[in-house]
Amino acid sequence: MTVTSAVLKSIQVTPANPTMAKGNAVQLIAQGMYSDGSSVDISSSVAWTSSNTDIVTVTADGLATGVTEGIIAVEASKDSIESNTANVTVTSA
Repeated sequence: MTVTSAVLKSIQVTPANPTMAKGNAVQLIAQGMYSDGSSVDISSSVAWTSSNTDIVTVTADGLATGVTEGIIAVEASKDSIESNTANVTVTSA
């Protein structure tokens, strides 16, 4: 009998469309879906990407902070698998 490790199949970022006031933060979660049917929080082991770090910065564990007003895209990736896009909106207050 051969035992194989579960393989990452997809990544889902939630919340998908968060809104926050400038200066505030939202915790983004990257949920990894594996070939064995399991679902695991992999937020601290993905690479987070913000389309504009002048508007939103994202820490290594997925904490998104609003720097100035605007709407940007945030994605997570691991092992060449890219997540859905979270559209993050930052408001003035």
